[in-house]
Amino acid sequence: MTYKDLEVYKRSYRLTLEIHKFSLKLPKSLQFDIADQIRRASRSVASNIAEGYARARSNKDKINFLRMALGSNEEMLFNLDFLKDSGLMENLCIQDGRASIHLTENNYIDLSSL
Repeated sequence: MTYKDLEVYKRSYRLTLEIHKFSLKLPKSLQFDIADQIRRASRSVASNIAEGYARARSNKDKINFLRMALGSNEEMLFNLDFLKDSGLMENLCIQDGRASIHLTENNYIDLSSL
């Protein structure tokens, strides 16, 4: 089994792809600001899960990377809220994103027992 077999990784990776596609549709004036930031945060979630899984021999390291993934997840949520509240994103999109993110957050607990 590898990190790619983990449900939380699969969901995070799919969400990363969705966020990337969405962010490219934002106005050009936001491409070097918030669009770049949400792309980096979403990639950070999946990449920290992968790295944390690879460090499973050290529970301290694994937990640290999972906490970083959760922090990046919250950063992404903040930025999606900002886009919604500033009128740059439809409410339906953010609800779908929030549902995906919420499901992902629930899986972090499962990872800590690996």
